[in-house]
Amino acid sequence: MTYGIILCSDLDTNLPNEVSEIFNDVDLILHPGELKNNNIKNELEKTAKLIEVKDTDLDNYTFNHKIESSDSNKDNIKITIVYGDVYPKGESDDMEKVSEGDLSQIYSIAEYLDTDILIYGNSSKSSVDMFKDKILITPSFNNEGLSDFSIMLMDIVGDELIVKTFEIGKSISTTLNINLLTKEKVKEYSYNNFTVVWNAKKCIHAGECWRNLPEVFKPAEKPWVKINIKSPDEIKEVIDKCPSGALSYKEN
Repeated sequence: MTYGIILCSDLDTNLPNEVSEIFNDVDLILHPGELKNNNIKNELEKTAKLIEVKDTDLDNYTFNHKIESSDSNKDNIKITIVYGDVYPKGESDDMEKVSEGDLSQIYSIAEYLDTDILIYGNSSKSSVDMFKDKILITPSFNNEGLSDFSIMLMDIVGDELIVKTFEIGKSISTTLNINLLTKEKVKEYSYNNFTVVWNAKKCIHAGECWRNLPEVFKPAEKPWVKINIKSPDEIKEVIDKCPSGALSYKEN
């Protein structure tokens, strides 16, 4: 089953055609927030069933995805969609405002809702994070326009979670593979027909990449590989120097 993930609560224009093309084969569309534009809602519902949640408190929608893997002791993965503007503070029922980008607060929501994968919408930047034992996923939307608009495709194949993020209008995509058993993750950064692959488990943080090509490799930013800044040949030359083999590339 393939899930489409999108956040466009306050979008007051039509959806770009690219969204419909990417979502063409999805089985379910997840919107971590309340859709306020009925035209967009109708457009998405023509593609697949749409699940949305409210922008307040911890209104959420939870479902189970069956894992089809003989190596897994777990039959189902629990997936929850929430806007994520507040989080539970301590052991009380008090709620506090989430600080954007604070994964420890988002993790508290996932723990409070007892879920494996939390899809939240209170962010202006897309990310897929493995935080402790939880997977935290958010698309992005800039209320001022479509400049930072991204959507996602999520699939679970056997015990592999695959999340592909598309930056709308930029021909840039990022793919993250997480093994739900070992938690090993591999990320792919693509631009046109060139892809950089990063295996986080192999990385020894030697720093050869960012020292030799700091315009492309930016460990403090997300996504940390800016694949469209330099030519594939320049990037390949630096990747070939990676001492651990954590970085590799492929041409589609």
